[in-house]
Amino acid sequence: MPDSTTEKNAYQTFKKYVEKNQINNKEILDDLKKYSKYYNVFVNDDDKNYSPKTNNLLSVFRVLKQTTIYPFLFSVFEDYENSIIDEKILNSVLQFFVTYIIRRSICSIPTNSLRGLFKTLYKRIFQNQKNKEEYLKNLYSFMASLTNTKDGVPSNKDFEDSLKKFELYKNSKLCKYLLSTIENGNLNFKERIEIDENITIEHIMPRNKTSY
Repeated sequence: MPDSTTEKNAYQTFKKYVEKNQINNKEILDDLKKYSKYYNVFVNDDDKNYSPKTNNLLSVFRVLKQTTIYPFLFSVFEDYENSIIDEKILNSVLQFFVTYIIRRSICSIPTNSLRGLFKTLYKRIFQNQKNKEEYLKNLYSFMASLTNTKDGVPSNKDFEDSLKKFELYKNSKLCKYLLSTIENGNLNFKERIEIDENITIEHIMPRNKTSY
């Protein structure tokens, strides 16, 4: 497939790809069925094909509107379905990128580079098939190698320093997610908070400082 396409030219791009590679109708339908299964769990809650933990981790990307990770996840889920990785590794990958995206947000790193990163990330790590034998180790090592680039993982110190001065309220999606996670992590409460568009954030103190 080409490096990128748009919604407007997606069909024509796909048609040229099929014709060039002489893919028959059965192969096309098989692929559509396979990837539609993955996409369904990406965009919907409580997909019965996957565990509650997997569903919950995927929901974070939806809440934070970070859907650019989907091209990368298609390949990761294919590895899971082909038994190259197990559920524990799958969830570790998801958890790593949840943390990665939250750290970047707290550190105010622009998200415009993520589309390019996730578009090529899987190939850059696993083009060498042997790297799949130590899946997490090679994924973590590759991401660690990006430290001095715009795609690097923010360090603990950078994250801690940024968290102290980050204006969380200005990022309502992240604010709602973090507050609901803290609330749902309280074992004394049985009711879970579900994040939706109707949730609002209330203030204990005024938003603007006053002299009184």
